[in-house]
Amino acid sequence: SYFLCNSLNAQEEYSFHSPDNAPELSKLSITKLLTDHSGFLWVGTVHGLYRFDGKNNIAFVHNNADTASLPGNEVFDIVEDNQHQIWVATNNGVCVLSNGGNNVRHILSPKNQTIIKNLEFFKGKIIACSANEFFTAYAGSRTFERVTTTVKPQMTLKTKTGLWVLSNNCLADSKDAIHFSIINLPQEITVDRINNFCTDGDSLLYFSSSNNGNIFCYNTTIGKFRLLSLLVAATNSVQYMKCVNAE
Repeated sequence: SYFLCNSLNAQEEYSFHSPDNAPELSKLSITKLLTDHSGFLWVGTVHGLYRFDGKNNIAFVHNNADTASLPGNEVFDIVEDNQHQIWVATNNGVCVLSNGGNNVRHILSPKNQTIIKNLEFFKGKIIACSANEFFTAYAGSRTFERVTTTVKPQMTLKTKTGLWVLSNNCLADSKDAIHFSIINLPQEITVDRINNFCTDGDSLLYFSSSNNGNIFCYNTTIGKFRLLSLLVAATNSVQYMKCVNAE
C-alpha cells in the first residue's frame, strides 16, 4: 500500500491516509521513492513511474510507439541532478525527465545489453552502476561514458566525505569516482547477500544482510568493522534500513 503522513500538531502526532485519487499505486510493488526540489514525490514501481503532487498522480510508462516514453517499466533507481532533472534507471535503459516530466530524454549506454540499476548524483555528475561496471554522465549528456577501474560495483553510497562502493570482495572509497582506496571486507560480510547500505551522515557506514538479521557497521574514522547483532533477530531478513538524525 501507499501512504502519506500528515503532522497534526507540535506534539508529533501523525495521521496516515491512502490517496483516493491514486488507487492504482496500492496495487503496485514500489521500488524507489524520491522527493524533488519542488516537493513532488516520484514513485518508482515494477510497472512504471508516478509523480505525486499531494493530490494527483501522473503516470509515466513505456510505450513502443512513443520514443519520448520511459525506456522500460520496471524502475530500479531515481535521482535528481543539479539542474533539477529526474534521472530514472529502468529494466531497459536510463532516461532523464525535465520540466516536471513533460520532456523525456533517453541516455545511451556504451553497450546495448548494459542494465544500470544504481544511480548517484556526485560531484556534478551522474554515477551509474551496472553489473560490475561504472559509467558517468553530466546533466546535458545523451550518452554514458565508461569509467576504467578495477573496482566492480555492486552498491554505491554518497556521503559527506566521498563515494563509497561495495565491490565483490572489498569496500572502496573515492573522492572523484575515478580513483579508489580499497578496504578489505571481513569474511563475515558476503557482498552478494548485502541488500542495504546507508550512513549516519558522519563517519559510520551500515550494511544489512538479506538472509539473516546481521547488521555490520564500519567506522570510517578508525577503519574498524563490527557486528551489531542485537538489533534484529537472527531469523529475520532486513528489508530496508536508513539512518535518521534525531534533533
